[in-house]
Amino acid sequence: MPCPICGRVYCDHSPAERGQTQEAMMADIYAPPVRENTRATSPKPSGKKARTTAAPSKKKEKKEGLIQRKMYFGGKVQGLGFQDGSIYHETCVIMPGEYDFGAAERTETITCTFNEMTVNGVTIKPGSRPFVIRPGDPIKVSAEHAAIYHSMCK
Repeated sequence: MPCPICGRVYCDHSPAERGQTQEAMMADIYAPPVRENTRATSPKPSGKKARTTAAPSKKKEKKEGLIQRKMYFGGKVQGLGFQDGSIYHETCVIMPGEYDFGAAERTETITCTFNEMTVNGVTIKPGSRPFVIRPGDPIKVSAEHAAIYHSMCK
């Protein structure tokens, strides 16, 4: 949802200036976008052929350099990530709650960058040491307030 003051989604206005709580502002910023039909249905008046957009690919390949958006737990945890060689980087927003991601498939290093969260019973926050999860270990994450973290999978 855009800022009621300037109309942008990402801006410098504080939650108080926007008339929202921190959690509501984070939920608005990371809400799924509303998709509009962008296919052209008729040629442009100039007679030139109208450009159309391709339908999104249903393949779930990890292509290097492409940004991928992922949603977990009904959108309560959302992330943007990309493949860089053998490493997958993802920055996620986690809303308050407890989440069980199952067992780790690869070594995953989690660094909290905003607020604090608990990973497998250990509290991490900005400035604390990254938390490392080995393959096969459970990934149980919880947060009392909206938090942001970076995950690096090798």
